[in-house]
Amino acid sequence: MFNVLTCIVDKHDPRLLIAALVICVVSAATGLSIHAHATASRGVARIRWSVLGGFITGSGVWATHFLFMLAIQSDVSVSYAFNAAALSLCAAVAILSCGFFTAAKSDSPQGRGAGGAIIGGGIAAMHLIGVSAMTGAVILSWDYRLLAAALFIALGASAAAISVAGRGDDHLRRWVGAGLLVVAICSLHFTAMAAPSSCRKPRSPATMSCRSRSPPAASWGC
Repeated sequence: MFNVLTCIVDKHDPRLLIAALVICVVSAATGLSIHAHATASRGVARIRWSVLGGFITGSGVWATHFLFMLAIQSDVSVSYAFNAAALSLCAAVAILSCGFFTAAKSDSPQGRGAGGAIIGGGIAAMHLIGVSAMTGAVILSWDYRLLAAALFIALGASAAAISVAGRGDDHLRRWVGAGLLVVAICSLHFTAMAAPSSCRKPRSPATMSCRSRSPPAASWGC
């Protein structure tokens, strides 16, 4: 937890953090509003509303992630491979669409929770594929306990978000659901970003030394 809080406070540009958070809130709230239309629809109309919700929310998750990444203040130069970054966007949209559709066609809290868990899985997949898009002078090693915690948070908070939002016809429940979805997205990102440690790629393999979270090795990320 200390690593996560230190990461947020000390290693990010606050202006980009705020911009990312605004996008996250707007996309989550809009996605659940669209989800309300999906639950009230049938057949092809339900599929269309679910895909639209997946596109809006998935795009918001993707934009939030990369703004958070750009906000990281580091002396290590990092760029992103276009194909992997585009794949992360497609994965988010596709998986979240499936999650919204699963929740929309269910009349039970358990079914809606399952749809929410799928949405959480989509958020996690987007994050991991997005991180894999990194190129440049950095090598990553992972703390898999933090990575597992991040996945657990994403699945649990997303399932709770869709369950609380219900069919979307109660505005208060929908806003509480949107808040939980924002928690899922942001908590997963910052917990998962505390999991990797990094070092610069050496000019010679014989000179490489990556000691987890000890400077100057941990020169990028959280």
